[in-house]
Amino acid sequence: MKSIFYALIFSVLMASCTDENAVYFTPSGDFIESNVAFKVVDTISFTMSTFKIDSLATDSYGKIVVGQYNDPYFGKTTSSGYIYFVPSTYYIDNSYVFDSIALNLKYSGYYYNDTLAQKKIQVHAIDKKIKYRNGQTHYYNTQDIATTTLLGTRTFYPRIYKDSVKITLDYNFGLSLFDKIKTGVINSNDELNEYFKGLKISPATDEDAAMISFTTADSYLRFYYSNPADPGTVLYYDFKYTDFATYRNHFSQISSDRTGTSLPVDFINQENEISEDALAHLTYIQAGVGLTTKITFPNFKETMYDLGGAIYKADLKIPLDNNLFDKKRYVDDSLQVFVVDINNEVVRVLVDSNGNAVNAYIQNENPEFNETYVTVSIGPFMQEMISSTTTRNYGLVLLPFDYGIKTNRLLLNSNNQPQNKAKLKLTLLHYDD
Repeated sequence: MKSIFYALIFSVLMASCTDENAVYFTPSGDFIESNVAFKVVDTISFTMSTFKIDSLATDSYGKIVVGQYNDPYFGKTTSSGYIYFVPSTYYIDNSYVFDSIALNLKYSGYYYNDTLAQKKIQVHAIDKKIKYRNGQTHYYNTQDIATTTLLGTRTFYPRIYKDSVKITLDYNFGLSLFDKIKTGVINSNDELNEYFKGLKISPATDEDAAMISFTTADSYLRFYYSNPADPGTVLYYDFKYTDFATYRNHFSQISSDRTGTSLPVDFINQENEISEDALAHLTYIQAGVGLTTKITFPNFKETMYDLGGAIYKADLKIPLDNNLFDKKRYVDDSLQVFVVDINNEVVRVLVDSNGNAVNAYIQNENPEFNETYVTVSIGPFMQEMISSTTTRNYGLVLLPFDYGIKTNRLLLNSNNQPQNKAKLKLTLLHYDD
């Protein structure tokens, strides 16, 4: 009757756990003859830790993120964007007269932290071309390019659902480029790069406000000019964003000063893990910077020998402390889940039995008591841990979506948290022939 059980198992309604360690559910009807029972266990041991990914690619999203905020757990997080613009044509009539220049940054809709706080954007010229170097295939959050001249600033309150923010830039900077194109000194991308390498867009050093991202494709550098023959008409000439064939022309530098927090100021390397018991039984996640939570199951195969049965379901349930996030530092509704090796290098995304990516979901499961959990189904991965000697050394890590261009952060209760601990709920099948 074993085949009957597998054909109908998905219609079985599971009973809730009434014992702290285990509960058995015995099907009725046709299933009685099959001698099948369920056993639910939520005392499986595992480990949780925090480590920092060495570098994250930030040039794959068509956005730059700019801002700075302070956080008692994560320290001061700062992000600056680098971007390069080129004109579609190198022609300006010799009679035209330059008036002014402005940078227009198109809001992408993303923000993090306090949008009601005043922001100050600073725009600098950079002294090197934005270009892949030494065999690179991406720009990373750890990269920097030195600046030369401060070209402009803008203090404002961000309105991210409006169109864009406009920063007026230095008159002489605009005049020099305008005249060089007009007189034919600049007549190609290569010639432009001799005089213009790109821009760094950064927050004020004392800012504590929102992270805001801008779309590169819809941002531009605009030269305003006039025609003496028609002085009443305002004309403009644009430099627009364009990716070149061999590299992209934007990236974001995202860093964190963790001085005064429980986290290390500097992680030694990607293999340097901080145990949850050193962090008050919490683990940390922060996009952009690269902090992530790792979960491993070092003795799972031996535990399964003791428990017996086959894995039907395995669900990881991690509580969030609602006092550690708010509307400004909000929580997304899902996370990506990756499989990492013993050196914390990503092996692949977590997949289900059909090869589809598995996400972790963040839900308020008990509105009356305001209980929020991260949940993820990991049954196939746990089965692989039993059958594969390689996978036994693997772990799981959690990261926000678009983690290379956001700075969202999250604190998770560990499995040793005294009040509300993380648990692995394992549903086992027991069948007697």
